[in-house]
Amino acid sequence: MTSSVTKLTTSLLLSHTHGAMTGTLGPVIVVVVVVLLIESELLRASGASSPARRREVLYVAIAPLVFAFSLIVIVRFMDLLRYGAIP
Repeated sequence: MTSSVTKLTTSLLLSHTHGAMTGTLGPVIVVVVVVLLIESELLRASGASSPARRREVLYVAIAPLVFAFSLIVIVRFMDLLRYGAIP
């Protein structure tokens, strides 16, 4: 199972261009991060003791998404520098 997932992931990543992947994944990641952050703030504002545990679970989901978003922004910025769009 693990080798098939790895082969599937590799073939998916190699079959799409960088621009197409960041152009579609970027907005999806941004929307998911914003929704999770809003949910986290709503749980924090509720003030009950049980939502604290749910917020911790949300942070586990938010952290990798923020990392992916940051990586996409950095790669896009590097592309702009490489192709001369930013002097």
